[in-house]
This record gives sequence, structure tokens and C-alpha cells, in this order.
Amino acid sequence: MLNFYRKSLEKDAEKFVEKIKKDSKKLDKESQKFIENIFLEEKDELHYSYGVYLKSALKQELSSKKDVKFNDIFPKNIYPAIELLIGKKFLKVFLDISKNTIKYPFSRGYDRRMVRSSNYYNHIDFLFELFEDLVDLNFLNLDIVTVVKGEYDHDGIYGLYNPYLIAYEIDNKNKELIDLIKGALGSQKSKIDLNYSIMQAIFISNNKELLELTGKLLLAAKLQEGVRQEICENMDRGLQENFEYMFKIIYDNNLIRFSSVKRALATWTGLTRDESDDISKFGKKELEIINKLIANPKYEDELLKSDDNVEVYLALWNKAARDIKEAVEAMEKLLKSSKYHIKLLISYYLDIIENKDYQREIAKKVIKEYSKDNKNIVEILACYLDFAIGYIYPSHFKDDIKSGKLNPKTYFKDKKEALEFFDILENAFSLMKEKSKFFDPCIFPWNIESIDTEKISTTLLFIAILYPDDILKNKVMGYIKEIDTWNRGCFLEVLFEKPSNKEQKDFIITMLSDRTSAGITAYEIAKDNNLVKEYPREIEDLLRLKNADTRKNLIDLLMSQDKKELLISIDNLVSAKNENKRLAGLDILNLANSKQKPLYDKKEVKNLVTKISSPTDAEKILIENLSDKKKKESENTLSKLYNTEYKLDLPYEIKEVEKLSKTIKKNKKSEYIIENSLNIKKIFTKSTDELFKIIKKLSELYVKNEDYEYMCFYTKEYILLRDGFSITKDVNNVPYNERQKLSNYPLEDVWKDFYKNEIKDFSTLWQLYTLDYNSSINENNVKEYQDFYKKILDVDITELRAKLKKANLKYVFSKNYYNDTGYVLEIIDMLYKEYSKENKDYLFEIGKVFTSYVLENFEAKDIVEQKERYNKEIYYNVSVYNRYSGVQYLFAKAIDYLEFYNDEKAFTESFVLRYNLDKKIEKYINENLKDCEIGGATKAFGLRNYAIASILKIAEKDLIYKYVLELDNEVAKEINVYGFSELDGFMDNYRNILAKKEDKKIATLNQFMLNDALKVIYDEGRKIVDYVVQNELKRGDSPTIYSKALNRIYRIEGIDYLVQILQALGKETLDRTSYYYGSGYDSKKGVLSHLLKVCYPTEKDNSKELAKKLKGTDITEQRLVEVAMYASQWLEIIESYLGWKGLASGCYYFQAHMSDIDVNKEGLFAKYTPIS
Repeated sequence: MLNFYRKSLEKDAEKFVEKIKKDSKKLDKESQKFIENIFLEEKDELHYSYGVYLKSALKQELSSKKDVKFNDIFPKNIYPAIELLIGKKFLKVFLDISKNTIKYPFSRGYDRRMVRSSNYYNHIDFLFELFEDLVDLNFLNLDIVTVVKGEYDHDGIYGLYNPYLIAYEIDNKNKELIDLIKGALGSQKSKIDLNYSIMQAIFISNNKELLELTGKLLLAAKLQEGVRQEICENMDRGLQENFEYMFKIIYDNNLIRFSSVKRALATWTGLTRDESDDISKFGKKELEIINKLIANPKYEDELLKSDDNVEVYLALWNKAARDIKEAVEAMEKLLKSSKYHIKLLISYYLDIIENKDYQREIAKKVIKEYSKDNKNIVEILACYLDFAIGYIYPSHFKDDIKSGKLNPKTYFKDKKEALEFFDILENAFSLMKEKSKFFDPCIFPWNIESIDTEKISTTLLFIAILYPDDILKNKVMGYIKEIDTWNRGCFLEVLFEKPSNKEQKDFIITMLSDRTSAGITAYEIAKDNNLVKEYPREIEDLLRLKNADTRKNLIDLLMSQDKKELLISIDNLVSAKNENKRLAGLDILNLANSKQKPLYDKKEVKNLVTKISSPTDAEKILIENLSDKKKKESENTLSKLYNTEYKLDLPYEIKEVEKLSKTIKKNKKSEYIIENSLNIKKIFTKSTDELFKIIKKLSELYVKNEDYEYMCFYTKEYILLRDGFSITKDVNNVPYNERQKLSNYPLEDVWKDFYKNEIKDFSTLWQLYTLDYNSSINENNVKEYQDFYKKILDVDITELRAKLKKANLKYVFSKNYYNDTGYVLEIIDMLYKEYSKENKDYLFEIGKVFTSYVLENFEAKDIVEQKERYNKEIYYNVSVYNRYSGVQYLFAKAIDYLEFYNDEKAFTESFVLRYNLDKKIEKYINENLKDCEIGGATKAFGLRNYAIASILKIAEKDLIYKYVLELDNEVAKEINVYGFSELDGFMDNYRNILAKKEDKKIATLNQFMLNDALKVIYDEGRKIVDYVVQNELKRGDSPTIYSKALNRIYRIEGIDYLVQILQALGKETLDRTSYYYGSGYDSKKGVLSHLLKVCYPTEKDNSKELAKKLKGTDITEQRLVEVAMYASQWLEIIESYLGWKGLASGCYYFQAHMSDIDVNKEGLFAKYTPIS
């Protein structure tokens, strides 16, 4: 209700609601209360859309009343309030339709069934939908005939096509509407579409003429399965006599032979509940039964005595078609039957009864009846358990318990009944011989029912949550492993957040080994409850396990001990026979001594290390890290790489000039002089009227050519320009971001001529592009944009769009809510892209003047904006580095223009401006937002600019290192992985240059000093990569700050790396998840496996060199064969080293049959195998 997707309508709706609230004060208290409740949006921390709270409250209030009348829902004393909302005319419509609603099925939507009810409780949802639609129509000042004709502004408006309102107009002899529908039912092209709402309205109405025309259309449909489907799928949604009329046509003409009719039969009756059900197994028999029931309703009583499930079911269905109450009475009589198949059938029929409480009571009754029947209880549960409990949402447990929404009384009468069910379910679980049990067929030949141990376990755990006592909690521990990996942790958290006895604490410690989210939950529970104090030995023992996340959490728990207890744990671990335990002990020792002040002295470390008599390769690495020499090396490595204290100051002076100098200059204070040839207040040289005339002419040009016909590339059909502005060229091999070019679209020359003859210069084109192309301006923020830019630019940047919107010129704007760009604006956009390439100098000057303005006039706090996510989480965003930031979008675009430098002077100006802006933002963030999340970019540029600056002696190479290796700012928790991506990408570009390989990315970059810059990045990058890789090779289970970032490095080279990686991996298996995804993992196995995958031989590497490096290591032949398959770039060298002739051929043959192997290996497959 009043929910629109257009800002102007949203604003008008707010005014409408305020007026209603104000006017309602003249009404009596009941009417005022109705208005208050209909617009209530929040109560008890729950949020509602308009109307939802009142509907929910009424349902709750009337749920126990046996026979609800219309007046119980909408009593006469609130009619004045209803009239206030929907108007006098629509009040009569609402009351008339409501009076007849019991004649229509109350079940609606995708899972609807043909069931009616004289109890208005079952119609509450429908009545509110009807009422809300009438509120919308009244607010919009529309009637349903206008809606059907489509003669209104559709923008942001959905869901007005109410079939009951259409039927009402039909029954009130609205000739215009009836004629329109007749036209749609006829063979000629009609003014309206024959959609589902129109079809439904025909069956709701009493109009026999339209019904007969629909029957004729059904017979005339012949091969038109879609028409047949539309008719048959809607014929059950109105009056019973209309259904019977259409059914007679289907029966007499044997239309059941069509699949659409069979599917419709399944929908009317509910005989199938899933689209995958085999509809070929029913049809004629069911049709015969329904035909007899229509002819003789008393035939249903005979069918109820049958042993045939289909016959019994259709008898119940026929009763429900009159009133669900009759069907329920008959069903309850059947429940007293001792026939097992009837009990199962009732479960199928329960699906039609949309009363959850009633479904639950029947289901519980049947389950209890068969509780001692071990032969049938599992099948009974398969059919009834979902009705007894419903769908369980583990992720909602905490919130639902806190809000009181999770009420045990909803499910069970009391704890005694809950425990009775607990016993029944435990018994059923013991009867399950496999994880899942299928009953195929069950009830009907086409139906399958099933149950699994997870479903039973979920219900057992759910009962323990509803009635949380220690006895039940202890019982369900054994079932938690049955829960799926996504939800296991939710159950564990709710049940055992505060373990209260030894059994529960033991269980939490056991669950630490769980490899799903439950293991992390167990770790958090253990940490919060300080279980390490009671269970240090058990936690130590779990370090025999290999799972990386598990080990990381276990080590963290042990690290929380005091110095004395931690020393005992380390001693126990390094003394263990199990290598995984020893590695964990060494890792903890490294962590303890890696701090500024080591926890243990040399003597203690030596005593601990000597307990490992024959260290493996992986252990040797960690032991070496503990030595004084290695520690000193580690401390000095970063400072050896670069000056970690390096600071750069680039003072500047901004000077407005008429003519630009050819070289960069400094003033007497040694400040860089930034020359601006433009004045920010004079950039927009054209008036709104002048720009409007240009757009108007382009619109007229489009109209002139709107009948131009061309072949659309995507649809492979001829279309007119009026119907779309689409790509005509084959762009299958063109990246999406490069497809929006005029050369790919129709009438390229026409639009280019328009630029030359009407727009005339690029400055004017830029103004058009800038002022027209911002759909984020709307009624709510227009004043903000106007005020902000009027002060800076001395123009109203919203005026042109507003004038164009008002003029409603053809093809300028679209009706798309999210992007209103029309074909004319698309052409402006593509003209801008076309001509911006040759006007980069002009754009660069715009970039300078806008960036200068930010530096000189904006406070940092004004450009680091606070934002809020949908879940109310707060984060911050640098608006001038984000084109979608809102009001500062123009500055974000202009700053990007500084990338268009083409000589030393331009680069220096660009670098000085952007560097100072970066420092300004960084300083503000570090000083004011220490504990806050910063989203998006915080720097204007990266490696390439730093490299050029170092070559031109503007800055030192240290900036390259700081950009990649240091935290973005003091707030950042991790290294920025995108810096590593950038580094790897540029290094790959340079390798391609050296190898003289084509590289499309290089062509897209600014070519100024590009090759020189890439060389610097490559040379320094190799040192950076070596540093972080060596760091990683020395790690234990605990990640380094670079572990995640290393997944963004896609090439390292040399046998040294290969051997060191294998030594560091030890006996770990190779991780195929990193093989597939290669990003975001920081486990030792994951990162080292990734490094192995991206490790390549150099030209000098060979089998002799490999033999030399392998000497004295624990690396086995088996491990080398694994490497050959995992990182096949080493295959030939490994084959030569092992002397296994045919190894390469065998491995490539195997890989050729795998689905996840790089297509670039096809040449190798052809070389080494007969596969081509």
C-alpha cells in the first residue's frame, strides 16, 4: 500500500498519509484507531509496511473465533475511516466485492487450491489486498478501466491490475471495458493484452457472454499451448459455475490430452505439489471422477468409503470447493478410520488447509497414534513432521528468542507433550538404517515422501531450544553432527553458549575439531568461558589435527594462558611423537617470542628445541626462526628493502594563467607551481537554453530517423530505431566495457555529423555530458545539488535535466526507474567517449582546476563521508574518489582526468595535486577514524605513478614499497590485497614486453614513460615478492599479515622457491580449493599450495639443478609426482630428474580429461598425447 518506486510519488504519498492522519482527528475514536493502526510502521522493535501490523493483529485476535464475519474484520463504525482512505465511490466497490468474496476460492498464489470458505477469517489476506489496492487507486486518482487501458504514467507504479475490480466493472455492465475484453478474446489485434488478470476477472464475473467467448477460444487454441494454459490455469479462480462450464468443455472435447490441461488439473485439485511430479500418471480417471461429482455432488459420500486414495481425495476436494468446513468434518471422520493408507492420505490433504495451527494439531495427533508402531512411524513422520513443526530457521534463533517470537506454546501444549515427541523422534532416529529414507510411491503413484536423520535431529535440537534444560541438552549432543554444515553452529551457539556442567564443557571441547562453522562457534564459546583453564591438555591433543582453521583457533586458545601454563603447553607439544603437535608447539614459541620483548629467554628456547631430536624440514624452518641470527635478519629485512621512515613533502602554489608553461617551475619557496588555465566558475560557458536547444535538435534528429530499420546483433532481428538503439556489429569477442562505441551502433555518421555541425566543440559536448548524465539527482536531493554547485561553479547543474524532463522530448529519457537514460542521452555519452580521446589535454585542465579546488577549499571531514548499510552498520567513504558518492560526483570524475598527463610537466602537476590530496585524507582518517571501517578507495593513484615519480626524481622508490607492504592507514586491519594485485598485473605486463607477447592491457594505459615505469615496478616488485614469500615460508599455522595478499601473486620463479615451498609444506596435502579460487585464504596449506601452483621454472632451471637443491631434504619421489600433476609447468624437469620416461605424457593425458584445467594447455596436450 502506497509503495511506489518513484521519488515524487513517495513524497506525495507521505503528504497523503499526513493529511489522512490529520483529517482522521475529526472522526470517532474507533476510526482514529483504525487509521493509526493501518499506518503503524514499528511496534515492539518489529517493522511493518502500511497495513501489515493491523492485518497481523486482526488475524491474532480472530484466530480462536469459530465463524468470523466481515463485520468482525471491518465493523460498520470504521466505515468513515475506510471512506477517508479510499473515497465514497470505492467504499461501495469494497463492500460489494467483500460481500461476494466467499463465492471465490480463498487460496491464492502459486500454491493455490480450489477451496472456498464461508468463514471470513480465511479471506483476511484478500480483503486487505483489495483494500490496499483501492487506497492506491484513490491516491493516484485512477480507476481500474484506465489501468486496464494503460492510460497513466506507469513510472514507479506496479500491481494495480486487480482482477476483482475488473470483474466488478464487468458485472456492472461497463460497456467500454467489456468491449475491450471482447476484442482481446477475438482474432483481431486488440487494444489491450489478454493477460492473467483479465482472464481471472472473466471467471470471477457473472458475464456469460465473456465466459462463452473464452470457451470458444479454448477450443480454437489448437496448437497454442500458451493460450490453453492461460485459460485453464485461471478457470478455478472465480465462481464455481464458471469452473463447471469450462470443465464441461474440457471433458466433452477430451482436452486432457494436452499437458497444459493436465498441469491445470493438478493445480485445481492439488493432486501434485511439485512441478517435477510425473503428470503422465494421472488425467482421465481423475477427470471422470470430477465429471461425476459435478453431475451428482452426493457421489462424494460414496467415494469417501472407497479404498482408492484418488477417489477419497477428490471427494474431500469437492467438499472443499463448496466450503473447507465440510471437507474438514469429513476428514476428521476419516481420521477415526483404522486404515493406514487413509492416515497417509490425510497428510497429503492437510496441505490444502492453510490453517497452520489446525495442521499442527492433526499432525501431532496422528504421530502420537503411531508412536509405538516401529513398522510405520518413520513413514508417518515423513508425511506429517513438517506439519507438526514447520520450517525451522536456525539463523533466526537468537533474535527470535530475544524478541519472544519463538514461543514453545506455538508447537506444544506443554513440556510434557514436547518430551513425548522427543522420545518418539529418538526412537524413529534409531530405526533409520541410512541417512535418508524414501517412500516411493507414497499415497499416489506419482508422489514420493522422504525423511532423513538431519530432519529428525533438527527437530530434536529444536525441542531442546524450546525447553532448555540440562537433561535435554545432554541428550541432543549426539545429534548435532547430523545437522548440515551451514546451520550446525547456530544450534551449538544457542544451546551451549554458557556450558553449565562437565558433560557440556566436554562436548564444546570435542566440537573444537568440527571443520564447519560449528568449530568456530565452539572456539568462541571456549574462549568466552575460559575453558582453556580446565582443558589445556585436551586442546593440546587436538593439535594432532591438520585443518588450518581448527589449528589457528586452538593455538589462539593456548596463547591466552599465562607464561607458566603456556610453557607447559609448549613443552608438551614439542615433546610429542606427532609432528603436527610439534609444529604447533614451535609456532606458539615463535609467536610468544616474536613480540618486542620475548616471553622466553635463550636457555628456555634451547631446552624446548632440543626435545625435537630429528626435526623434519618444516620443523627446521620454525627452529631456525628462533635463532638470534634469524631474528635479527627478520627485524632488519624491511629496513634493508626500503626506508620505512620515508616521508615526502610536496609543497605547491596554485596559479591561474592565460598561457601554460612548457616546463614545471618552482617559486622562491621551492614550491611547485600548478598552473590552471581554466577558472572553475567559467567552465560552463553555455547557458541552459543553449544546451537545451542542442538536445532538442538531437531529439528531433532521432525522431526524423525513427523509422530507420537495422539488424539488431543480439536478437538477430530487424528493428526500427524507434523501438531500440542497439548494437549492430558482432561484438562477441569485445569486452562489455568496450562495446559502447558509436561505430557499433546504427547511423554512426549521422551522429558524428551532428557533433560537427551542431555541438561544434568538445567543451560544449563535455558540458552536455556532465549536466545530462546524472540520474542520481531527484526531488529529495535537488536542493542540495543546486546549493553545492551554485557556490562553486556559479551555475545550477540541475536546471538542464529539469527543463528536459518538463519538455518531455522524445527519446531523451526512458521510464526505467533505476536508469532513466534515453537513446538521445546514450548518443551524447558515446559522442563524449568518441571525442574525449583527442581532447585529453582539455580534460586534464578540468582535472587540475577541480582537484585544486578540493585541496584549497574542502575540509577533509567534508570529503570523508559517513555512510550506513541496510543493517545500520556505519562505515566511511572518500567521496571524491567515488563516482557514485552523490553530490561530489563531479569532483570524483574530474580527479580521474589527472591521469591524462602526456609530458613531464603535466605528470608533475598531476602527481603533486593527487599526492597532497591523498596525504590530506590519510591524515584525517588516522587522526579521527581510528576504530572505523573505511570503504572503497583512499588513494588517488598507485604503483605506476609512484614509479614515474621515482624516475623523474620527484619521489623515492620507497613509495612503491610503502604502497604495497604497509597498511593503508592506521585504521586498516589487514594489508590491502589490491596493492598486490596491481603489482602482479604490472609485473606480468613487463614480462610480456620482454617476451614480445601481445598485451591488450598495455594499450589501454597512459603511454607516458610507461615502459620505464613497468621496468621499475618489475625490478622492485621482484624484491617485494621475494620478501613476502620468504616471510610466508617461515610461518607456522598462524598467518602473517601478507598471507591473504599472497593469493594475488600469480607468478614466482625458480627451483629455490619450489624446494623451499615443499619443505615448508612438509607432509601437508596439496590444497585444491586454492587451485580453484586462489584468493582470500590464509591457511598455511592454502597459501603455500597457491605459491606452488604459481611457481615456474626459469630458463636456467633443469633436472641437475633440481637434484642439487633436493639433496638433504625430506622431499620424496611421491611428492614430486604430486607436484608434476598439481603444477605441471615442472613436469618435464621432474620427469628428467626421476628418469620416469612417459611421466609427462601420462600426466598430460590425465589432465586432458579433467574439466578444471587451463585451456592454454591444449598445445601441450597435443604435443604429449594423441588427444587434439
